Amino acid sequence: MAQRKKPQAAPETPSTSSEAPASSSSSDTAITIPAAEAPNSQLTPILVLLKTVYLIVVLGLTQYASQKALTPLYGSTTTSQNYDMLFVMSMCVSLVLPTTAEMEGTLWNILAGVLCLAPYSAYTFGAWTARQRDAFLGPLIAQLPLSAPVAIAANLIIRINFINLLRVSHESRVARILVFLTTSAWVQMTSGFISAVASRRPPYAPYSECSVFFATGVSSLFISALLLAVNSGRHFLKSFGGSPSTGGSSRARTNAVGFKAAGLVLNLALLWTSQSNRPCTTPIYPYVSGKKGEVRVLASANSVTGRIVVAENMKDGFRYLRCDHSILGGVWLGEDKIAALSSTKEKIVPAGGVDLIGTRLGESIYSAFVLQDAMRLFERKAASPTLAAGQSALVIGMGMGVMARSLDQIGIKATILEIDPVVQAFAQNFFAAPKQKKPEGVTTKYLIDPLTPQTHIGDARDFIETRAQRISPSFFAAKDVMKYDYVVHDCFSGGMVPAHLFTKEFWWNTKMLMKDDGIIAVNFAGHASSNSSRAILTTLEDSFAKCRVFHDMLRHKDAPRDDGFLDSEIVNLVFFCTQSDDMQLSLRKPRDSDYLDSRVRQHIFKNLEYMEVPRSRIMGSELSSKQRDNKFYLLTDARNPLYDWQVGVALEHWKLMRMVLSDEMWEAY
Repeated sequence: MAQRKKPQAAPETPSTSSEAPASSSSSDTAITIPAAEAPNSQLTPILVLLKTVYLIVVLGLTQYASQKALTPLYGSTTTSQNYDMLFVMSMCVSLVLPTTAEMEGTLWNILAGVLCLAPYSAYTFGAWTARQRDAFLGPLIAQLPLSAPVAIAANLIIRINFINLLRVSHESRVARILVFLTTSAWVQMTSGFISAVASRRPPYAPYSECSVFFATGVSSLFISALLLAVNSGRHFLKSFGGSPSTGGSSRARTNAVGFKAAGLVLNLALLWTSQSNRPCTTPIYPYVSGKKGEVRVLASANSVTGRIVVAENMKDGFRYLRCDHSILGGVWLGEDKIAALSSTKEKIVPAGGVDLIGTRLGESIYSAFVLQDAMRLFERKAASPTLAAGQSALVIGMGMGVMARSLDQIGIKATILEIDPVVQAFAQNFFAAPKQKKPEGVTTKYLIDPLTPQTHIGDARDFIETRAQRISPSFFAAKDVMKYDYVVHDCFSGGMVPAHLFTKEFWWNTKMLMKDDGIIAVNFAGHASSNSSRAILTTLEDSFAKCRVFHDMLRHKDAPRDDGFLDSEIVNLVFFCTQSDDMQLSLRKPRDSDYLDSRVRQHIFKNLEYMEVPRSRIMGSELSSKQRDNKFYLLTDARNPLYDWQVGVALEHWKLMRMVLSDEMWEAY
């Protein structure tokens, strides 16, 4: 209550002057009205707290949404590599900028305007910078017009409110540093929480960058308009109540109100512009894009792993499935490219099957998916003379469904684990992947018979760990019946693999789901002698009895054995391993039935021995004593540097993807 009495003591001072009583009464009125502006009123701390919490949440959402807005153009790793540095630099700039109490309304207008235009500006600057082919500076420049103004404006608004609340000088260095450190810490925690929640959101939840920026932009516009209305009302009441102010001061306030009102109108125009252009518009699929109509987008959806797009390269004649800035797979289109081995001049058989609307599909544009299928050529202790029913496979990572379709053609029953429901739906609808779901009436997915075709959506590690526990001897007597003949592990996306699916602990649980003579095929893309490749091979060899490695570059037995490309280019490496000590991992001669009417599969299977990568080629001979220690490259849950080792390759992979598809194709989503 002492804080409320202080302003009311002010009228006693003029009473000692020589002014007439009438003037004194007028002075009382003029002072009483602006008393609501007193910074120490009861509502002020609550308002300051609410505005601070709101701005911290906005900053956290901006960190999430601004990076998400660029991932279709740059990929997650390339986008996030310098974002923290940009945020810290922006906050440091706000640390040295001066503030006054009158700046708050203008800063709210700036904040609202930047947020309203954010999706459009992120897409426009992102597309332009990506065309310059700089994976380091590109995302930084694209994020600068969005993230920097938001961080600076929000931090200055928080500082103004706290300085007014504490009644200290705007020049106070202590207040500036205190607000800077506190805001930065809370924003980082908020951003981490938002990212964690977003990654676990329900399938198809509309947490797109457009919805986030629309919500924050409109709410900031509302706050800006509310502040303008309050300040305009106070200005009117002061003028009406006869507040002593010069004509110039009154005109200045009127002009300020006019400029802020014009700013609100401009921000509404920016909001309309942003929401009515890419990437916030919802087109009618399919649609053709590009200057020359080079790309036709069939479907697009924002999902748990990013922006999933199905499109067609009209120039080169293939359909592809992409997740953000990574191609998950593709098939050839056109009667001159789809022919299977059994095709004749009179009848062309599509090698890739037919999609739901009758489009005839050709072979996979990537040979790595076909190379994984070579797991069937390794001789096993209990191998059947024919591809008999009764075999099962666990597929970790569906992609566009090449392996799922191959296994279905052979008759091997597949259990598919896919983290993204949109990827599964698009693979089935546009790439002829077999439709299979969790069987009805099953109480737990972890005890379904492997000979029952099934698909499970979620993190593969959770499924594998739980199933390994359920079929252990203490839980399941006939445990071998619940195990798989083959495991296909293909989780590469965006230039990187999920590190938690490559640890010793993960492979140990995976082994428990495999028969003793079972075969696992693990796909990885990178340089053959990189730390990542060495770590994967070392961990697999520590977990399994024997491994062999093959690359996917189509080679012929008469081709020169120049393996320089293994280090100079990004190649797909497929690691084949078994846990049986009695198996030699020897390859049998392929039969015609193994080819599944595929020319690419025939070529790979016939020349497989010329595509092998010797262990010494990966591990190298010039290693330090620390690297020669098995523990240096062994990946465990406690020590897993695989993510850090992949960052450089991810940037290189981004540049490679820019050569695979044109700029117009990457910008069409």
